[in-house]
Formats: sequence, structure tokens, C-alpha cells
Amino acid sequence: MKTNKNTLLIVDDSEITRELLKNILSDKFDIIEEDNGYSAIDIIQSKSEELAAILLDVSMPGMNGFGVLETMKKNNIFGIPVFMISSEATSNNVEEAAQYNVFEFIKKPFDHLDVLKRITHDLITKKQLPDDNELSDINIVETRQYIEDLEKIYNLYLDNFGKDKGHYERMTQIMEILLKRYASVSKEVKLQPIHIELISKAVYFCNIGDMGVLKVFRADNKQSKDIYMDHALLGADIVKLNYSENCKYFVQICSDICAQHHEKNNGTGFPHRLSGDKISIYAQMCQIIEEFDNLYYEYTEYTQLRFDYTLNKIMQETGAIRYEVCNLFKGCKYEIIEYYQKFHSVLPVLCEG
Repeated sequence: MKTNKNTLLIVDDSEITRELLKNILSDKFDIIEEDNGYSAIDIIQSKSEELAAILLDVSMPGMNGFGVLETMKKNNIFGIPVFMISSEATSNNVEEAAQYNVFEFIKKPFDHLDVLKRITHDLITKKQLPDDNELSDINIVETRQYIEDLEKIYNLYLDNFGKDKGHYERMTQIMEILLKRYASVSKEVKLQPIHIELISKAVYFCNIGDMGVLKVFRADNKQSKDIYMDHALLGADIVKLNYSENCKYFVQICSDICAQHHEKNNGTGFPHRLSGDKISIYAQMCQIIEEFDNLYYEYTEYTQLRFDYTLNKIMQETGAIRYEVCNLFKGCKYEIIEYYQKFHSVLPVLCEG
């Protein structure tokens, strides 16, 4: 039986802060308050199935917010969204938060409407993927055929215009690595192998809208910046062409990835300046994978030091990618490095002849 998660745990040593947040959120959620990290851990361990999220102060005497997060990590408590409370989201705090399951920072002093909007939007409207039994055999067969047909068209374009197919192949494989970990640590989203297969393949087509860019340029004589922004929406339209209802699962995820993989969690992306949970988490995964591959693949040696340097460089744009996605990517560090090492080792063989 599934528990209806509608309880927020507010952890802050300031009674005034707790009261302010309680006043903002108590109409939508049941509230549990704790004034220190140690008692918070007791609640988290005993009531994890009831908690929709944790609002956690960074600075507290005794055990601070990061101490709570580290204890959760050591006890394998995953899947509970965490919002950090801080008067200042410093670069050090942001970098440390990326190691844990942190959604966002809520900055003091609080803006009533902003806090309510962010928390309720992230948690109440959160969508879950269907279970595997909702994808019938005919769904799977037709979807795989649809992907195969779409790939033939797209590969023809990539070959004719000298694009790097290997870039998208690598993205597909890294997405599979991320999704397997996501499935293992998330209590909210149930991913079966077929979901992982289809979502991973959707990443291959993230820039398929480039096929329509030349056509737009000839017709409208648009500036290059406008064309670049157009390709996201063009891609979403292309993957929706001539698909049957049996392919709906893949097409919806793929079109979201195409349209949203340039959106940023802080609302500064394009084409629609979406923010937070309005952006598909798979589009955010696609974004970090693409940026990472563009930088990391150019190295001749795939080391841990290079991995850390590349990921930190991406994370310098504070708030662009969700903390949980950065954390997920970092958690797959060794699998990703191993994949690049294997991929690179076979390239000379593939190029012979």
C-alpha cells in the first residue's frame, strides 16, 4: 500500500524561522518541526515513508544541515527531496550541496509566494512514470520500430553534414548509467529496464531539430541566435510526426528532452525560461550529459582528476542544473570514467579499413 506523502519536516534552530515557514506551508502540508540535526535524524529514520520533503537549515549548533545530509547518506536514506535554508547560497554551500540529495536553496528572508510556489510545484505536481505493465508488448514493439525509423532519418542527416554520431552514442550510454542509479536510489519514480532503454535512446535525438534549422533560415532569414533557439522546438515537433498512440510514452519523453534540454533550473535558459520542476528531470540529465561530453571527450586520458575538473566547470553556473541531477552524475563517476576508457579504446579498431 502506497503512503500518501504530505508531511514536511522543517529543521531550524530558529523558532521564528520555523514559525514563518509553518505559516506559509501549513495550508498545503502537515508540518513537523525540529530545532536540531540530531532530533531531525530520528524523525527522518522513523518517518521516512511519510515525508514529502525536508526543509533544512544550513547553520545549526551541534549537527548542522550538511551533517544531517551526511548521516542520511551513510544510512542510505535517499529519495526525500531536501530544500536547504540559508541566508546566503555561497559557492561553497552550493558545491557541497551538490554531493547530496538537495533540490534547491530557500533564501532568507523568505518571500511568502516564492516559497509556496516552489515547494508546492516541486512536490504536489510532481509526475511519476507509469509502471512497466502499462507498456504492453505492442507498445514496446511499435516504439522500437519507430525509434529505428527515426534513427535512420537522423543518421542520414548526421552523415551528410559531418556531425559526430559518436557524441550522441556516448550520451545514450551515459544516460543509461544515470538512469540505473536513479532507479536504485529514488523511492518516487519506478523505472524498469524498458523505461531505461527508451529514455536513454530519447537522448540520442536531443538535437534532431537541427535538421529543420536550414529550412527555417532559408524561409525567414533569421539571425543565428534565433535559429539556435528554434531547433529545440523544431526537434520536439519532429519526433511527434507520424507516431502512433502505442509510441506515446517514448515520444512524450523525447519531445520534452528536445524542447527543454537548454532550459535551466534557475529560469535563465531557453526557449521558454522554464525553471525548477517545470523542466523534465530527463531534460536536465540530458543537459549535463551533453555539456560534460563536449568537454570531457576531448581529453586523451580519462582520469578522476579530469572528471572532477569538468564537472566543477559545469557547476560553476550556479543553479543551472538541479542539485539532485549534479549529485546523481557525481555518484556515477567511476562508471562514467570506465565507459569513456572503454569507448576510446575501441576507436582505432572501428576506424580501420
